[in-house]
Amino acid sequence: MSVFPLPDLGEGLFEAELQAWHVAPGDRVKAGETVATVETDKALVEVASPEAGVIAALCVAPGARVVVGAPLLVFEGGQGEGARRDAGTVVGELPTAAPPPRPAARGAGAEPARRAGRAAPAVRAH
Repeated sequence: MSVFPLPDLGEGLFEAELQAWHVAPGDRVKAGETVATVETDKALVEVASPEAGVIAALCVAPGARVVVGAPLLVFEGGQGEGARRDAGTVVGELPTAAPPPRPAARGAGAEPARRAGRAAPAVRAH
């Protein structure tokens, strides 16, 4: 089983009111399919499924307020084996990138590189 929490809805919003479910327990859903509509202080938002699977349970009743990160629904099995908690903000895996290279150390007598560009006459005089 995997739990799908209410994802971060952005713009500093920490909760929403569940307006309607678009799925029921036992329904098979596709990744990206709308599963619920929630209302924030700013707008109605459609919440999409982060994965394909069968809905095992709905954790919130319509009209209830839900805090970001609280369980919204539960999938039977899901894509992975065993229990897992979906963060609800990223679907799939993000590649890990190597850290950017550090700039080369400058020698004791080296002058900083100058960039061509616009500058006030008083600045260019120095």
